[in-house]
Amino acid sequence: MICIFCALYPEAEPIIKSMSLKQDKTNKYYKKYCNDEKNICLYITGPGPLNASAAVGYAASENLDCLDDIQIINFGCCALVNGIEDRKDMLYLCNKIINKDSDRSFYTDLLLNTELDEAMIITGSKLYKATDSYENGIYETDSCKVLYDMEAAAIYEAASHYVGPHQMHFLKFVSDKGEEKVTLEMLKNGATVVLDKVTKYLELLQKHKTSDFIDDEIALEEKNLFEELHASVTMQHQIRQLLRYWKVADIDYQSRLTELRTEQKLPCKDKRQGLKVLEELRSISRAKELKESKESSYKKTEDISQGSFKHIYVEKEILDNTRTKRILDHFPNSDVIVIDHYKDVFNRKRQDFMLQHSSRNLILASKKGRLVYDGAPVCQDFGNSHFYYTSCIMNCLYDCEYCYLKGMYPSANLVVFVNIEDIFKEVEELLEKFPVYLCVSYDTDMMAIENLTGFIAEWVQFTKKHKNLTIEIRTKCGRKDLDIEPCERVIFAWTISPDPVIEQFEHGSARMYQRLDAARFYLGKGWPVRLCFDPMIYIPSWKDVYGNMIEETANAVDMTRVRDYSVGSFRISESYLKKMRKAMPLSAVVQFPFVLENGYYHYPDKQVDEMENYLIQKIKSYCKDAEIFTWTET
Repeated sequence: MICIFCALYPEAEPIIKSMSLKQDKTNKYYKKYCNDEKNICLYITGPGPLNASAAVGYAASENLDCLDDIQIINFGCCALVNGIEDRKDMLYLCNKIINKDSDRSFYTDLLLNTELDEAMIITGSKLYKATDSYENGIYETDSCKVLYDMEAAAIYEAASHYVGPHQMHFLKFVSDKGEEKVTLEMLKNGATVVLDKVTKYLELLQKHKTSDFIDDEIALEEKNLFEELHASVTMQHQIRQLLRYWKVADIDYQSRLTELRTEQKLPCKDKRQGLKVLEELRSISRAKELKESKESSYKKTEDISQGSFKHIYVEKEILDNTRTKRILDHFPNSDVIVIDHYKDVFNRKRQDFMLQHSSRNLILASKKGRLVYDGAPVCQDFGNSHFYYTSCIMNCLYDCEYCYLKGMYPSANLVVFVNIEDIFKEVEELLEKFPVYLCVSYDTDMMAIENLTGFIAEWVQFTKKHKNLTIEIRTKCGRKDLDIEPCERVIFAWTISPDPVIEQFEHGSARMYQRLDAARFYLGKGWPVRLCFDPMIYIPSWKDVYGNMIEETANAVDMTRVRDYSVGSFRISESYLKKMRKAMPLSAVVQFPFVLENGYYHYPDKQVDEMENYLIQKIKSYCKDAEIFTWTET
């Protein structure tokens, strides 16, 4: 559903007429116009921030049952604060909104591929005059025009209580420069001139919808199984998850249910029998006769070019930082938006992680507070007592469906912290107490963007200066162009996955042969290399797939020269998977009916033992003295 908010009727009139919107005369509080399908509504709010915010709150209360699908558009006139107005038919899409009264700034997610020029807009409670001076929040680095209106910030703040930043759109045309009186006729004419562009934008929005996952068939089967198994609340949750997994993995579960009903195992006589049959239903997820999983519903990401960031947000504190300038030099065509703090963009409420992944932005920031953390419980410490990790970068260029970052972070945007020296200082404080084993690329793939940041080179030089420091750099990248002298305490660790897993779930990352080729290359250069067969992902014919993977590894790499190996099946915290399942309803790897134990989801114990022991024996068949680490719960 699309809700359009205009301050005055003359601004809205061209849209009302072109889209044949009819007034809803039952509405007693606002002039409201709708199309016949009731999926486009336009509200006349009245001018000023109070009127605008009240109208948004009223409209949201009318549509509480469809807030996830609603799109809010603020359309209307504005004044031009700086810049030259090129043409009268210019329609601007606002990427930064400043509340003049509070000096707070807000940022929308511009995910549609449009040709509209972008601008930042200041909202005040009084009409703009050319003699007014507005400097707060505006910087020379900002690479777009500055506009002024009386509604945008109020609409954003009110709407943010109900919807995410990807559901708000601010379309503005210039009516004046604060030097002349604006008439109602001028507003109507201005809106008419940009009408075609507004209409095209609305058409794009209507196409930009996500399909509903739960169909009538699965909903009916869910209800039937609840009754037939005498399901408790816990059992209902398990049944619901089984059905979701069967659906997205394209598993023929209907024929097995038919057999159980023919054998009169369904319906069950009581809950006790229902629990036995439920365990039998779980086996469908691991049956040998499964169809091969259908190709993932998520599009594979292309190899990400340096010019792929349309917007770059930069904290004002680091505008003059040398690394900031060097990174910005890679993106001459990107719009640079200055921000107060990276969390103003990264931590916004109700962001859509998966939508952002299709149009990610870059954020350059300075990291504050604690910079080095204790090693995570689900990560292997490789026998090190003082195991820590740090993050110079948050989020990854690759799009692995099972990645815990999708459950941990509220945003898919990439954050680069340019103050790496501060992290070095905190590591040095730890080194004064004891030797440290430090993982520096768990929350990103640092190797994939080394040409942009140069962080690996800096970490290597730092490690060479501290003999009681060992670091690990984990990657799925295939690059072989690092011109750095090796250090025996810097471990390059490749996550090795079989190609069927890469194709279905590790979008945009290097293929298996590319990762193995890179591992062989750096082994030859004298670097310590670790191979991580972790996480193992269950797929049909997993035994053949992972067996072939070890065989190809042995053909590509001298396994006796590998420092050590890591083996582990997929596991993830309960809170992360909950978010991921909501964000990725069509992902088979996320919707698998895992077992929940002590706050973590994992495959059933029997399945974990079978998968991990098989892989360990395969490794030992090629390298009997291999040092193999496995994760065990502590």
